[in-house]
Amino acid sequence: MKAAYYLESGGPDALYYGSVPDPALAEDAVLIRVEYISVEGMDMVCRYLAPLTEEQHVAGCQAAGTVEALGGAVTGFRVGDRVVGFNFGGSHAELFAAPQGSVWHVPEGLDLALAAVIPLTFGTAHECLHAFGQVRPGMDVLIHGATLGVGIAAVQLGRAAGARLTGTALGDDRLARIAPLGLDHAIDYRGADKTKRLREITFGKGFDLVVDSGTGMEKDSIVAGVRPGARYAVAGVASPKTPQFGYFELISHGLTVSGITIAHAMHTPRGHAVVSELLESAARGEIEMPIEHEFALCEAEEAHRFVMEGHPFGRVVMRP
Repeated sequence: MKAAYYLESGGPDALYYGSVPDPALAEDAVLIRVEYISVEGMDMVCRYLAPLTEEQHVAGCQAAGTVEALGGAVTGFRVGDRVVGFNFGGSHAELFAAPQGSVWHVPEGLDLALAAVIPLTFGTAHECLHAFGQVRPGMDVLIHGATLGVGIAAVQLGRAAGARLTGTALGDDRLARIAPLGLDHAIDYRGADKTKRLREITFGKGFDLVVDSGTGMEKDSIVAGVRPGARYAVAGVASPKTPQFGYFELISHGLTVSGITIAHAMHTPRGHAVVSELLESAARGEIEMPIEHEFALCEAEEAHRFVMEGHPFGRVVMRP
């Protein structure tokens, strides 16, 4: 099969496009004939940091398509079913093997391109707001990077939960695009008055929950804008400049900081059910995710570079 792979960790230029062996199909795995690949932030992190599991390590974690073959222990799927799957590698290819616990049926009427970007992005936003953030109606929620994938998902899920939402992003034009999805307040995080505005929005109380896609907001602005006992969800790495919380900030504000991803809970009954409901919500038109750009699989290096340097509004996909 054709795939985008790397031989050693590195930047986008570490990616090659060419022929690699078809995936080995484990007893509990589903083999997917790929139609759309979601280019995720996790793909960037893994390309830089993850140890290689084979000589030609196929990049990527998420893709949608149709079932090509089934492992002997798989139940509930048939060849030809429309599905989306997650794994910690292998999605940047014509064929993608994923454990059945991390594969979902795509509801009738849901476009495969949208299905391809739902599980990790919306699942992580759901974890930030619900499992970690304990969101409830009237809660003040601050979403840093509201025009990035997890941010866009968090805006929509936060609105559905009845929270009061403030979003930050790079530039008023980008904030204008996200506002219709449910923001109450929008702030350009380059603005000199952003700390003052954060305080004013909550009438000095501070935000109850922060969801941060790793935009590089200054630590002082973040701490000044949260209430004592607030929760801070780290949900991405969109910038190499990340806030560093020290002992003093944590203890003086009672701040709970946690890295959040649904990746390690995808296969659990709870995690699988969360993603299933999100796919159903997408099929009903209740949630959406803009696809900023579509690349061919042979352009994987360009796609990764676009995600890293362009900070797309929404998600980027590839097609084999």
